Amino acid sequence: MRKIRAAVVALLALTGLALPAAAPASAATTITVNLADSTGPVFHGASGALYGLSEDGVPGADLIDPLHIRTIAQGPANAAQHPTGHADQVAPEFFGSGGQYLLDYMQDYYSQWPYQNVGIPAYLTTVDTIVDGVRSGPYASKYVFVPFNEPNDIWYNLNPSASGFSAQMAQFESDWATVYHRIRADDPGALIAGPNTSYYDPTVMGDFLAYAKANGVLPDMITWHELSPSSLQNYPANYASVTALEKQDGISPLPIDIDEYADRYHLSVPGEMVQWLSMFENTKVYADMPFWDIADDYADTAVRNDEPNGQWWLLDWYGALTGNTVRVTPPQPGTVDTLQGLAALDNSKRQARVIVADPSGGRDTVAITGINPATFGSAVHVSVQSIGWTGYDGAADTPVDDAETDYPVRDGTVDVPLGAVNPSAAYQLIVTPVGPARVPAVSPPASQQYLAADATLTDATVYSQGSESNYNG
Repeated sequence: MRKIRAAVVALLALTGLALPAAAPASAATTITVNLADSTGPVFHGASGALYGLSEDGVPGADLIDPLHIRTIAQGPANAAQHPTGHADQVAPEFFGSGGQYLLDYMQDYYSQWPYQNVGIPAYLTTVDTIVDGVRSGPYASKYVFVPFNEPNDIWYNLNPSASGFSAQMAQFESDWATVYHRIRADDPGALIAGPNTSYYDPTVMGDFLAYAKANGVLPDMITWHELSPSSLQNYPANYASVTALEKQDGISPLPIDIDEYADRYHLSVPGEMVQWLSMFENTKVYADMPFWDIADDYADTAVRNDEPNGQWWLLDWYGALTGNTVRVTPPQPGTVDTLQGLAALDNSKRQARVIVADPSGGRDTVAITGINPATFGSAVHVSVQSIGWTGYDGAADTPVDDAETDYPVRDGTVDVPLGAVNPSAAYQLIVTPVGPARVPAVSPPASQQYLAADATLTDATVYSQGSESNYNG
């Protein structure tokens, strides 16, 4: 799903990293990080983007390299859907920065949205052109072809409640097999992803996987989109459904890429994006942010090519996680826009990193448990930083140093109070052993935010866009 619309966010002035007063919270809340409960190696799968790169060097390597991006999704060479962002243009930078898979949205070869239905025989000619342009290149083994994009709504009607669903599903599966075999005939080693529906439906996915297994046309990677507020509640069950379907059909677990995710009003806002990162890191899947707004800026992350905004700093923190992720228990699991987070422990570095945010603006505490004295000793040093929202194209200074504190460890636990948090900000806690040098307490800089909505207006109208009920705003 792609809708490129103008988004106007008016900020009269912004001094430093604005930390406005948090919204009133009904009660103090605590999120628990258990360093003794490992959930597996850090995956770094959730920092991908659809049309995140526009050409080689846009955005620049200075911004891309630190994020440890594993997947991106782009249009094929000479595609008409977008004037830039073609896979051949961006592949050198992406793979040069350590990228793992480039998903090639094959139907983006066409100019219209939704795609003009040219018929499968004509589409096969396009498929030949796209695959032929990749297979002899240096990155052929790292491309993943996506033959259909949102087929439940485009070219087919895969709504299980519709009267013609069975016929439509059968047609899609037959066409999938035809295109699948054509790709493999063009390049026997090609990687293929699907079904790439606009949302997860267990009936569609169940039928598709059963058909694909029975007919020898299983994708190499399972893909679908999570693009609504309900995704934050439903994705864990969707992931469990897929793994259950694989087991039911005797399919060895396949890689998963949620190759478009997040609501439009969440992008660029560190305080909102933490809940998405934690959800996908918890299940160790690849995931790519959508292309809703501005081209050339890596899904509302980069400013003027080589400057970071607030979201970039969050992704930089995510990219800095090393070792194993550990169990994080939020106070309201499965609830949208509440205190959530992710964390990792690197025993070799004697360091833990915790990333949290609370879009509800609570007065929050991070309880760090399972602290091993053999790693950290009897006391720990905790550094707390924050990064606020600076807009789609508002450059951010470095994160604010909020606190530097030594804590005695009691029963393997320390409680780190964050106080009243900024609902648009994310917070990073770095836990290390207490060193020999005394680290002075920090004094966060004073800041003030001025909103155009609060100013005297002359011949102007203020529009408020973006909420759970208006998630495309």
